[in-house]
Amino acid sequence: MMSHYLVKIDDKEFDIELKYRSGKYYALLNGKEMEIASYQLDENQVVILIEGHSLEVDIHSNGYDNRKTVFLKGREITVD
Repeated sequence: MMSHYLVKIDDKEFDIELKYRSGKYYALLNGKEMEIASYQLDENQVVILIEGHSLEVDIHSNGYDNRKTVFLKGREITVD
């Protein structure tokens, strides 16, 4: 399984590939591969481990369309 995304945050662009291989997830971010793991805390919260560093992510549906709002490291990001 592989998914490919082009992401723009502020004025920076990121080329991201997500892969599932041998029972583990990997992200290829601008050419650098990193092992990732995620743990669901509740319906809207996930803890993501990237190369041993943890991030808490809150994800909320806007309710009226397919957009989601992601809260990460004090930032609010709208995802289409």
